[in-house]
Amino acid sequence: FLISLVVVTISIILLRCCVAILVRNSISKGVDISLKYIQAHNISIVIGFSWGGSVLAEMLLLGLVGVVNQPAAVLIAPTTALTSSISMNRDPGCVVRVEDSQCVHVFHGKYDQAFCPHADRWQTSGVSFHWCE
Repeated sequence: FLISLVVVTISIILLRCCVAILVRNSISKGVDISLKYIQAHNISIVIGFSWGGSVLAEMLLLGLVGVVNQPAAVLIAPTTALTSSISMNRDPGCVVRVEDSQCVHVFHGKYDQAFCPHADRWQTSGVSFHWCE
């Protein structure tokens, strides 16, 4: 019985780590694809919704958008709290600091607690934050 319990516990831990790595790699790949497209087409504004908002938030965190000489960013209901929790990583809404609030706008639904439970984190990051009914 003890061996079975150990095997199940290790399997659960490995599965959890695999899911975290999968999410991190997916967001990283999204950043790479977006950056190539932005550079190839001279994009001046990038809009990300839901999962795309999480990819865009990562780009914001890396300084690839929302700063001088980079495209402006509009994040619509970015699921950063969810993706950061699943990937065992930091929530960009907690750590990003924007110098020019006109370059970054974040829109969140007031009643969207399922996918965006910590929308208020963005309010202290210096972005132009908008609550939507």
